[in-house]
Amino acid sequence: MLLLVGHGELRARLERLTVDLGLEERVRFLGPVPHSEVPQWLSSSNISILLSERTGCPNFVLESSACNIPCVLSDIPEMRELIRLGHRGQLVSIEEGAVARGMAAALEVGEGAPEPNTVKVRTWDHVACDILRHFMVVLASREVIQGGCPGSRAKESPQIS
Repeated sequence: MLLLVGHGELRARLERLTVDLGLEERVRFLGPVPHSEVPQWLSSSNISILLSERTGCPNFVLESSACNIPCVLSDIPEMRELIRLGHRGQLVSIEEGAVARGMAAALEVGEGAPEPNTVKVRTWDHVACDILRHFMVVLASREVIQGGCPGSRAKESPQIS
């Protein structure tokens, strides 16, 4: 069963294609789901897919990674960076054959994933703390911070613990 969660500009075209191919019994378009349900959907997934021609650092990829779900991602600079940083996934060009091959490869990678509901629960508070720690380390290593923040009255560097 293919479950499509979310929405995008290709939804109407994909719905028509599903009907044309007689796949209504095998494909479900769920549309957007409440954020509180995202972990449930991810933990019951074998792979996640995000095909976009442009994006920043999508939370969806980070959430998939936190649930140990391999991703099929557009081969664009932002996604290349996420894969370089260790997120499991396949980079693909946005064309039918490449996407299908990426999905098959991601399914193979996903065979070693933990059973659903065995992943560690991470909240937005955990993510915020991780990001804050990362920024503190980066800022502490910058010369401008070592001499005090530009425009600030404090002459001492911030204390990083």
